[in-house]
Order: sequence, then C-alpha cells, then structure tokens
Amino acid sequence: MTTTTQTDAPALSIAAGRIARLVDLAVIAVTERSRRRATYRALVHLDDRELDDIGLSRKDVNDLR
Repeated sequence: MTTTTQTDAPALSIAAGRIARLVDLAVIAVTERSRRRATYRALVHLDDRELDDIGLSRKDVNDLR
C-alpha cells in the first residue's frame, strides 16, 4: 500500500493543478472549434451580396477552413 507523506502533498497539488489546467484548455479548444464551425456553416449559406453587406467575400469564408 502506498501512502502519501506530508512532503508529497505540494507536488501532488501542483500536478493536480496542471492536469486541471490541461482539461480547461482542452474544453476551451473544443468550444472554440465548435463555435468556428458554426460560424463557417452560417457564412457558407449566405450569398455573395449578403457577404458583401457584412464586409466579407467568398474567399474570406473559404479561408476560414
């Protein structure tokens, strides 16, 4: 059986903090990718006149890929 000593506690706390940060970054990345894909899908369905109205071109939309 493994026991944690008093001196291991700070190291475990640091490791847990790093793992939590990695999880946070992964959630942020997935959320951002989902948001970008939704924006791309919405822009693809606009015609060229509508894109021009918001200051974009078809090339701008294709560059989002």
